[in-house]
Amino acid sequence: MNLCAFREEAVQLKDIIQSLEIDGVKGDLNLQITGLTSDSKKVSAGYLFVCLKGSRFDGHDFLNEAKEKGIKACLVEREVELQEGVTIIKVKDTMEAVGSLAANFYGYPSSKLKMIGVTGTNGKTTVTYLVEAILQKAGFKVGRISTINYHLEDEEIPAPVFTTPPAIEFQKILARMVTKGISHVIMEVSSHALATSRVKGCHFEVAIFTNFSQDHLDFHHTLEDYLSAKIKLFESFQGPDSTAIINIDDPASETIISRTKANILTYGLSPQADLTAEEIRLSLKGTSFKVQGEEMELNLIGRHNVYNALASIGVGLVLGIEMGIIREALKGVNSITGRLEFIRMGQDFDVIIDYAHTPDALRSVIKTLREVAKGRITVVFGCGGDRDRSKRPLMGKAAASLSDYLIITSDNPRSEDPLEIIREIEAGLSEGSICPYSIIPDRKEAIRQAINLARRDDTILVAGRGHESFQIIKEEKIPFDDRKVASFWLEEKGYHGSSEGR
Repeated sequence: MNLCAFREEAVQLKDIIQSLEIDGVKGDLNLQITGLTSDSKKVSAGYLFVCLKGSRFDGHDFLNEAKEKGIKACLVEREVELQEGVTIIKVKDTMEAVGSLAANFYGYPSSKLKMIGVTGTNGKTTVTYLVEAILQKAGFKVGRISTINYHLEDEEIPAPVFTTPPAIEFQKILARMVTKGISHVIMEVSSHALATSRVKGCHFEVAIFTNFSQDHLDFHHTLEDYLSAKIKLFESFQGPDSTAIINIDDPASETIISRTKANILTYGLSPQADLTAEEIRLSLKGTSFKVQGEEMELNLIGRHNVYNALASIGVGLVLGIEMGIIREALKGVNSITGRLEFIRMGQDFDVIIDYAHTPDALRSVIKTLREVAKGRITVVFGCGGDRDRSKRPLMGKAAASLSDYLIITSDNPRSEDPLEIIREIEAGLSEGSICPYSIIPDRKEAIRQAINLARRDDTILVAGRGHESFQIIKEEKIPFDDRKVASFWLEEKGYHGSSEGR
């Protein structure tokens, strides 16, 4: 679906800005505004242009370009000079204001939807898919916003770079969901989105906290700031009409619980959790466990997916869905793209693609495989460029602690030198590691080498990129899908069938 083609109704300017704290206005507020954008390239006649100041560009610098394309109004945070004909609304912080502005323009769509948000370092995408399955099984029309894509009942929009869409696009998507008759929305709420107020103007009925560990310190700078961003989702709850579903086994849970006014439902594997799993059985074919005496079966593997399932079960119970419906829904989820996804072409060893790109996620995934794998575990991974450098040696250390063999390669180097990134990863392996490894900067060649080295019952984990379909090198996006590359090399070795029986 082309979201840009979604028809927008004109709204009077004074109605759009009614909930904003305004520092000053120059011009007419009785104008009809036909659209919103913060991208000067997307401006159309009659639009309101929002001047956002980012790390690389300042929207105020593109204001004259936007005026030439016919904007009627602009939202600014510093004094600007424009000729007559454009109304100027000045606020203290346009990033803080744009969420409410967009919600006003699109008629507060979240008030017409049951909004369920998921935040945490790892597990968000899987939880959104599991919750979506539960809600659909219960008969609801469901929308999902996740890292992989945005799902609007029977339509899909490829997700851009952002886990959570920018504020204007986000409210536009919610408005589109309302017009399609969707009743429930399950979405990932990233720390970036919370820190930059992308979801301001949105009321959540349920929020899930999955876990907390190091990531995104290139943006947040400290773990304290990173956690504070996550907590904003739970601080937004003002009363008992909302529920926070919290992983009580995570050390950050106590802080989050102390900072919210919502009802609390805890989950985890510890006895004090409100919702816990018993009799857990793990294998390469799936996972089973009991919750409140009910037998649950997952086609997903690993103890971390027990946590993801418990969070999803919690949502179902909070919304009054019967446990039998929840059980059938979870059983029906066969796989999630790029999340412990098996590439099966008849080979007698396993090739698995996973998005694990943090030290904790990589450690958890390899530990999962260690619990169920019969043979050796080879891990192919790298780290992204222009991102948190401090986690690179931690990723190396995490991978080396549980693997039999490592191949360190390139991920998305962006503007950085891939070899320098690899050297920083390698520093973590020198800390007492006895795990043998090789360095193959070419990711395609690294995957080929891993497959060539595999023996019967071995497991190859290709980690870090999961569902991603391109590799970012300098300013160029090059088509590259770990799943397709692994399939190509397996086919080159003569494998063409399916190994569903493995």
